[in-house]
Amino acid sequence: MRTILAMIAVLGMATVAQAAMVNLSITAGGGEWEVRASVVGGSEGICDFGVDIVGSGGITVDSSLNVAPEGLDPSAYQWWGLTDMRSDGTAGVGIVASQKAIYSGGNDPAQDALVVQGLGQDAGSRDCLVNGTISWDADILLASGTYTGSVGTLTVTGIGWNLLSTVGSWQGPGNLEAPTAVNSDSIFVPEPATLTLLVLGSAGLVVRYRRAALFQRERKVR
Repeated sequence: MRTILAMIAVLGMATVAQAAMVNLSITAGGGEWEVRASVVGGSEGICDFGVDIVGSGGITVDSSLNVAPEGLDPSAYQWWGLTDMRSDGTAGVGIVASQKAIYSGGNDPAQDALVVQGLGQDAGSRDCLVNGTISWDADILLASGTYTGSVGTLTVTGIGWNLLSTVGSWQGPGNLEAPTAVNSDSIFVPEPATLTLLVLGSAGLVVRYRRAALFQRERKVR
């Protein structure tokens, strides 16, 4: 009996999907930044997302652009991907988009075909009537923009996320779930290696100035 119960427990655990969470990442340099997201655990990828990018300590976000994948299907003449409620935000705040996973009536395969599964998990591509083929990485690029300031921090946080909930066989309408966590990320600008170069460059200028001053004093003594 104990052996049978143990086997049932193992089989039950195998069928339970791991709770899904989202990891955000931000990179920056040369006055430009990018934000990416990856989904870890059991889901069929991103349905809705929102991110805020904020600068501090001397860094200011100047512009933002929503670059999450979307396109016009060349056969259905309807938009697919992260196209609903889409916004570039204002200076990094309020960048949002949603897939068309919620619609009226019962399940409609034609509507489901406009929803891209696996965003944030798998690399992929899809045809677009306007821009040709749209491609994306497994860690999906969501937004990009510019900043000003020489030293400080850029931080990305998540707002209003939903994931496609059924692993391997998502069908609409709905069937969404919130991630267990949306993990934020920060980056110091400039990066440590760049800051080291700046410090070394400044030190070199100081040494050069001191040598020049010493040379001038020696000439006066002579």
